Amino acid sequence: MAIAYDPTRRQTLFFGGMDFYLGTHGDMWAHFTPTPALAESYGAGCPGTNGIPALAADPSSLPWIGDTFRTRATNLAPAAPGVVFATGFQSTAPISLAPFGMPGCDQLMAPAATDFRIPAAGAANWSLSIPNTTSLASVHLFQQAFALDPAANTLGLTASNGVAITIGIR
Repeated sequence: MAIAYDPTRRQTLFFGGMDFYLGTHGDMWAHFTPTPALAESYGAGCPGTNGIPALAADPSSLPWIGDTFRTRATNLAPAAPGVVFATGFQSTAPISLAPFGMPGCDQLMAPAATDFRIPAAGAANWSLSIPNTTSLASVHLFQQAFALDPAANTLGLTASNGVAITIGIR
């Protein structure tokens, strides 16, 4: 017998083995969840004094029911006084923020809630404790970070890419 994990398909594979003396072949099984947890980047951010802010799931975090999910905004201006994490239930076609003094910046989602965080060393973290309720399986959230960067543009904000979040159940 052998067991292996396929990270590309997010499946655990089990091979039952072979019996060469009897001429029988083993079976192969795959174990996976029909509602996987996902956090996928989309869209593009706009440049600030330290480049383009990037938003992504923390490398060791996925939005599973009953867990705490974390995202991280990086590449922020060294002296950025704060970051606003906007989270909502809908993505949008890119909406230009140039009329508001943010040329080259787009809004990528419809905010339903915002959280202010103070960055350290050019990065800021956001977290969400997901209740252990199966009715949350397959719920979609969208997030974008807006960093205070007074030298970036007229409004003094930069925008990150977006992250599409799907809550999964194990």
